[in-house]
Amino acid sequence: MPTLHIIDPLLVSRGGHYLSQHVALWNLCQKKGFGMVSYCQTGFDSEQMPAGVRLEKVFGKTASASLQGHYCIDLASSNMDCYEELKSIDHTVFAADDIVFLTSLTASRAIAYGKWLREIIDELPSRIGLYAITSSEVDDTLGRQMRRNGIEISDASFQQLDEVVVPNEVKRSMFRYLFDSIPAKQVERFRVFYEEPFPNRAFLETCKHDSLKFIYTHSMYSGQPKPQSKSGENLTIAYLGSGGVGDVSKGQHLIAAVVGEINARSNNVSFIVQMGNAREAGYISEEQKSQLGLLAGHDNLALYTGLLDCETYCDLIESADIVLLPYGPRYRHIMSGIFDECLFLGKVAVIPERCKMSLWMERHNLDCPTFKSWDVEGVCLAVEDAINNIAHYQTQFAEAQKIYRQRWERYNPIEAFNH
Repeated sequence: MPTLHIIDPLLVSRGGHYLSQHVALWNLCQKKGFGMVSYCQTGFDSEQMPAGVRLEKVFGKTASASLQGHYCIDLASSNMDCYEELKSIDHTVFAADDIVFLTSLTASRAIAYGKWLREIIDELPSRIGLYAITSSEVDDTLGRQMRRNGIEISDASFQQLDEVVVPNEVKRSMFRYLFDSIPAKQVERFRVFYEEPFPNRAFLETCKHDSLKFIYTHSMYSGQPKPQSKSGENLTIAYLGSGGVGDVSKGQHLIAAVVGEINARSNNVSFIVQMGNAREAGYISEEQKSQLGLLAGHDNLALYTGLLDCETYCDLIESADIVLLPYGPRYRHIMSGIFDECLFLGKVAVIPERCKMSLWMERHNLDCPTFKSWDVEGVCLAVEDAINNIAHYQTQFAEAQKIYRQRWERYNPIEAFNH
């Protein structure tokens, strides 16, 4: 049986986006006749992974800078720590019909992956995917550019990042080292996956070489869009925190009040709401319990608790007409996987007025329903706007869908090697 080997230093017990990707990949593996092995941190909770996935816990330096997230200033130590961990993986088990998927690829790991590949490449018969998380490789000027657009960077970690920035040319040279580790005669066996084409397209153009295939992806969504509801028909509004909503940054504390208020103002809507937390299987926070209690009395509401499996998530987002993203200040300067899904599917998304998501729409001369204030009234006004002008916004997001489909290839990591 061919096997997909996923090497992910950031797959830790808190799960989140990384766990969602692994579950989606496992679903794809099953459909394609692949087995799956996940190389993760030693502290990862095996209970969170679907049955059938074999775990190899090799990344044990949990205090290492290389395992603390995407944003890392000490690139020398982070790369060497990651390299030492990679050497413990038994690469001799990789077969010719296998795919090895190196994820969490930022400047913090580019040298580590490149050095490791240079040592084993002649013994490695398998196909190899590199997942470059370019959203973390911010441009030197991005913080200043976003402030000029009125977007406040208020999160402490991002403030520090903006103050101490590794020069772009340093990061580019690290990626060049990685890509130069691939011999020309073997380049066809490689694919580079990347997410968030805005604003990092120039970065990728600088560090890639002509014969290496770059493929756009984000959350491994593999579904197909369904017909949109028309103006005057009953509209479905979805709030999905598929990667886990353990705090208020995604607006979970507003949901019950927003549902109640919109129900009072409109009679042609229904809701899909998911409340869960990926950090601990089955865990529901006190805030979520409170919201669930307030939501219980609505009969036009489909309520989901806990984690969503990949197929359910795809079904729910396909069935929505409006996707509610009542995100707070942290999401002013990062993209959202669910927003990415909306663009790919042509779904209308309600988003903050001043954020990276709205800036993407603005750059493409597209209109979208946005809220000025992060509170119940502000979000409700934006949802009302989306409902009352649904035909207009569906046209706008259909144009966004064309941009995504026409400008970038989007395949899952298994099928990508057939293109």
